[in-house]
Amino acid sequence: MSRSIVSKLGVLTAFSLILSIGALAFVAIRGVGNMSLSVGSVAERMLNEDIENKNAMSAKGAEDYGKAMSSYLAWISAAPLWNFNEESLSDYAAGMLEVPNVAYAVIYDDGGAVAAGEKPEGRGFSPFKADIVHEGEVIGSVEVGLDLSYLGDLKKGSEETRDHLIAEFNRQASETERSIRNRTVTISIVLLSAVLALNVFVLLRVASPLRKMTEVVRDLGEGEGDLTVRMDIKTSDEVGRLCGSLNQFMDKLSTLVVDMMSIARRLGEDSHVLAERSQSSLGTIDTVKSSMEEIMGLSQTNAAAVEESNAGVEEMAATAESVAKASERGVEASSKTYKFTEGVSVQMEQVVQDINGVSVKSQENRKKMSSLENAVESITDFVGAITGIADQTNLLALNAAIEAARAGDAGKGFAVVAEEVRKLAEESNSAAQEISSLIETLSVYAKESIQGTVEEEEILGKVVDRADRLRNDLASSMKEIEAVDGVMNEVSELSKAQSMSSTEMANAVDSIAKGTSEIVERLGDIGGVTEEAKNAFESVVSQTEVLLEGMEQLRRHLDQFKV
Repeated sequence: MSRSIVSKLGVLTAFSLILSIGALAFVAIRGVGNMSLSVGSVAERMLNEDIENKNAMSAKGAEDYGKAMSSYLAWISAAPLWNFNEESLSDYAAGMLEVPNVAYAVIYDDGGAVAAGEKPEGRGFSPFKADIVHEGEVIGSVEVGLDLSYLGDLKKGSEETRDHLIAEFNRQASETERSIRNRTVTISIVLLSAVLALNVFVLLRVASPLRKMTEVVRDLGEGEGDLTVRMDIKTSDEVGRLCGSLNQFMDKLSTLVVDMMSIARRLGEDSHVLAERSQSSLGTIDTVKSSMEEIMGLSQTNAAAVEESNAGVEEMAATAESVAKASERGVEASSKTYKFTEGVSVQMEQVVQDINGVSVKSQENRKKMSSLENAVESITDFVGAITGIADQTNLLALNAAIEAARAGDAGKGFAVVAEEVRKLAEESNSAAQEISSLIETLSVYAKESIQGTVEEEEILGKVVDRADRLRNDLASSMKEIEAVDGVMNEVSELSKAQSMSSTEMANAVDSIAKGTSEIVERLGDIGGVTEEAKNAFESVVSQTEVLLEGMEQLRRHLDQFKV
């Protein structure tokens, strides 16, 4: 069983966030440690430079101090040395020893002999010399030795102070680094928890409508085709707009399917009516055909009677009674022929009316099938619209995946969302293609039904024309039969009265024979037209059965949808 999109996105996002925040925390802690080391190194270097500067300044100060002491001693010793006042020189030399850091003081005469003071041996003192000048003449020199051991003490004290400051700084830096590390870890944990909670919330908000849309599209493609399902998602983002568009498509598709079901139901009912009327017309034509056969039989009987009448005329003198009887049979046959012809004319009128009714109903069916074809084309347009929406959604998912790829690890979760949106777009496109295939099948059935209806109308038009000709022929035959009946009556009367001349009787009988022959020929034509009408109605019945089969298939396809 595959894991849900929420768990996948949650795990990926949590892993990405943990890595990102862990990396940031590590970089921050490492940066603080490096900063502490760098600051410690800089501080130590600055302290060393400060000690060196102070040592240099102390050495320079000691040098200046020694030069000042020697210059001062040379200045105060000029007069005593010039005057050979050894006591004063000794006092000056002894007094210099009381000056801080002065180790010894020696006064020399111009010959280099010691005039006052004493220079110790074996000690590392720093000597500073100066000439004794009196009235512009060098009369001797002085040497002052300084004890610079205090400089070493100062340097040692500075180094101890430096080491203490560095140790204290390192201690405080360690404490600060530890505090910053703890705070960084705490902030990272809090930030990670907040971001994970926000991420889970966003993922749930995104995954819930996607899951609903997936279920709806899967039901359309694989389920019962429930067109009553709607998605109650009212967000303003791309997912919300996609859900709104899908709901609108479902509304329009449901309306179109309902209209198509209504049209198909009406077409089915009309097709049944057409089939019943066609069967009825076919039965009527069979009746007409039987009547025509009976009429032809009576006409042949009439022709035989006329022949007998003709023979009777030739033998009128001997067989007048036979002629009278034959004339009576001719009158009777002529009356029956007229009545049967009149009945056939009435039935043909009814057939023409039925055919006209069938033609009108066929035209109505063709209009309804045209409406059905237009509805199918409208559904094709809507299917094209949902295919465009799916392509736009697929493009939007591709753009989102590209942006997520640019975002790196932090955008992996949204890349998965973009992938799910792309899959949803593919499923929507697949469902739209299945609907389009179904619509193409319905369109083929509709076009075949329209073509069959057009052929039926053409056949019915031919049948109506032939039926009109048949009706006109029957009208002409009725007139001729009526004329024959009148002649037969006259023949009967003349035969009974035996007052008609044999020539006139022969002409009348000959006229009757010709009229009867024409009646038989026209009745044969009427029989042929009736056979053609029967074949035409059989074709109508066959086309109606095809139409009923197409309507049944259309109904089965439409029943797959729940509206």
